[in-house]
Amino acid sequence: MTSHAAALTPRLTFAGTLRSEVHKLGSVPAIGWLVLLAAPATALGVIGAAQFGPGVAVATGSMVGGAVVALLAGLSIAGEYATGAVRTTLTAAPRRTEVMLAKSLAVALVGLVAGWLGALAGAAAIGVLGTAALSVLATGPAVALTGLVGLYLGSLIRRVAPTAITTTLGLFLFSGMIGGLPLGAGSVGDVLFSDSTVALVAGTPDPGRPLVVVLVWLVVAAVAAGLRFRSTDA
Repeated sequence: MTSHAAALTPRLTFAGTLRSEVHKLGSVPAIGWLVLLAAPATALGVIGAAQFGPGVAVATGSMVGGAVVALLAGLSIAGEYATGAVRTTLTAAPRRTEVMLAKSLAVALVGLVAGWLGALAGAAAIGVLGTAALSVLATGPAVALTGLVGLYLGSLIRRVAPTAITTTLGLFLFSGMIGGLPLGAGSVGDVLFSDSTVALVAGTPDPGRPLVVVLVWLVVAAVAAGLRFRSTDA
């Protein structure tokens, strides 16, 4: 009887799964408010750092917007585990790799839109849209990638409060506390995700190093989250 019912359960296509994941980000009130806050937070971050110069101002906005998107992404998947809603998701879309990919694309989309809109608004407000055009362009991907790391942390932790604490402390506050400590010829910040995204957005003579750091953090987090998502019970 159970197998017969399972066979009758409609299976979502990947497009349907993606639409469902995008809808989830706006349908839960707490997450929905964070989605709406992401672009204004990015803009306010740019405006608040106007005195530091165009590139740094926009990079500051990208960090603030990224924090919001990382938090909403982490809480969205941790909340699914807390409520058991993830089981419904996996019943309708049993291919777990596709589900994680859909979640990632949904978060990346929110991050790109929020980052670009916020950076455009903030840069225009302080009159640096022309001089900081490359930084504005880089803000969308920076916010999206930061959101993805938040999603993967939430997938690994699976509890709402620890996810919120780890995302906020691990990605941002921790960087501020130890980023300036010496490490070899540079500093600890040279190997931290948030510092490297800020460097890429602000503009650096050597973008290769921070780009590699960002990609390594992202790939490690994605692989770890993907393995846990595929191999453990919901």
